[in-house]
Amino acid sequence: MSPNPILRLAFALPLFADSGVAQARPEFEIVEIPVNKIFVPARGFDDNDSVEAVLDGQLPSPCYTLEKQKVEYNPALHQFTIRQFAVRQRMGVCAGPDDKGGSVTETRIPFTEPVTLGRLDTGNYSVVYNRGEEPGTSQFQVHHAAVPTADDRPYAVIRSVEVPDRVRTGARTFATINGILINSCYELDNRVDVELVDDVAVVLPTVRVQTGRACLEYIRPFSIEVDLGGFRQAGRYLVHVRSMHGKSVNAAFSAVPTNRR
Repeated sequence: MSPNPILRLAFALPLFADSGVAQARPEFEIVEIPVNKIFVPARGFDDNDSVEAVLDGQLPSPCYTLEKQKVEYNPALHQFTIRQFAVRQRMGVCAGPDDKGGSVTETRIPFTEPVTLGRLDTGNYSVVYNRGEEPGTSQFQVHHAAVPTADDRPYAVIRSVEVPDRVRTGARTFATINGILINSCYELDNRVDVELVDDVAVVLPTVRVQTGRACLEYIRPFSIEVDLGGFRQAGRYLVHVRSMHGKSVNAAFSAVPTNRR
């Protein structure tokens, strides 16, 4: 079990004993779990984007399954509060109070979960979350959009991004981006811009439109390798890849010291 505090909200299912008297025995419970980190690019959002935060954490054991988040917003402070919940099973090897069922139930399960905050007015915002011993805070800005459309540049449709779970600090890190081109006139730009904003690597895969010919709906998959550069500081990072219509795909990874084995 994690040393961090976990808020438990128990649910009981009625079971009937042989005597015919109804008894309550909890089969599962909803618990709030701490989050290691919430990633939000500090800049890059416009007021016509759907702002997205990404939760990075670990479930205490396989006895837990991820549940929804509770998101509250304080307009006076421009502050979001995000709480992540999980379902804790209480049957079989998960029946003990501390999940003492052997090595299987002692295995932590990492998760990376996006949370949509929606379209926001221009301004400065913060996100507060339960980190365990003390709350964590992330801050970001929303700027006025230069164009009325969802994207100020034509992005490709991105399906997934793959990055190693662990990379060495200072070593060049590469991400594999998979997506589709949805029009016969679309071609993927040879250059893919990458900007490191604090602990978020923002990747911008754009397309160019060939003019002067008939354009047809034509699906073509692609896979490209993008150089993210080197990450000098050890810690957790997020690859945030922009996609068409204000969407994004994300993947978290760790940068560890070069001399660490």
